[in-house]
Order: sequence, then C-alpha cells, then structure tokens
Amino acid sequence: MQGSILSVTARIAPLSNVRIDLDIQKLMKLVEKDYDTRLRAAGAFMTRYAKQLVSKGPGRGARGKRGGKGKSLRFKSHSKPGQPPFVQTGMLRQSITFEIVKDGAFNKRLIFGVRKGTADNYARALELGSGRMAPRPFLRPTLTRNLTIIRRMLGVYK
Repeated sequence: MQGSILSVTARIAPLSNVRIDLDIQKLMKLVEKDYDTRLRAAGAFMTRYAKQLVSKGPGRGARGKRGGKGKSLRFKSHSKPGQPPFVQTGMLRQSITFEIVKDGAFNKRLIFGVRKGTADNYARALELGSGRMAPRPFLRPTLTRNLTIIRRMLGVYK
C-alpha cells in the first residue's frame, strides 16, 4: 500500500479471493484533518456572525461622541433589553473568538465565546443580564439562528 488508504486485490480463479487492506492510521489522519477544517469553518462563521450582531448600532441619525483622540464612537443610547448590545468601545467585539480544544485521544471541541480577560465579566452580564441590567444576548442568538447552518458545516444533518 504505497500512499493509499485502501487497497483492494482480487484474483480470478476457481476459488476467487478478495483481499482488502485498510491503513487505519492514514484514514484517521484524513478524518481528523477534515474534522479540524470543519470545526475551524464553523468557529469562524459563528465569530463573524456574533461580531456583526454586536456591531449593529442604533441606526441612522444616532448621536454619538468620540471618547478622545483615536477612540471609537460611543453611543449615548443603549440597546433595548433582548437586543444585542451596541458597540461602545469595541472591546467586547474584539474579544469574541473561538478555540479548538483537544479532548481525549480523538475528540476535539469547539469553544465559542468571549476571550478571558477584561471583557468576559461584562460579556456575561450582557448575555445573561444582571441585577442592574436586563439581558442583551449576542452569543446565544448566534447559535440558535444558525443551528442548521452550523450542523451542515460540521457534517451533522439533523
């Protein structure tokens, strides 16, 4: 078996034999590479979608103010409860990301969310709400609105 995953040998004789050789290691590498590609594509898609949700501002004619030289536009108005948050500084949007984590010998997981750091507590309060603020989800809608697309990207057709 020079370089192929599957080799089939057949002999034509009174008692024919068919021999099938399968290189499991090559097959596993091929499957793993395809799975990694699918996970990366799904993670990138969800990240883009969530960033677009957060990027939508209050609309035309909204008045904003600059936070100083080189600072992003800050809106005086906030998003309505239940709607994705408006960009205030851009820190939340920049921290939306995904990561592929090896979980055991053959399993890998896609983790999608907000990078740990300055924005993670803020993101949690926006996504789930807090005692002082109603929820303004942006991660859960990304998953629920695109579940069919994400399943297709991962090769799960339910």
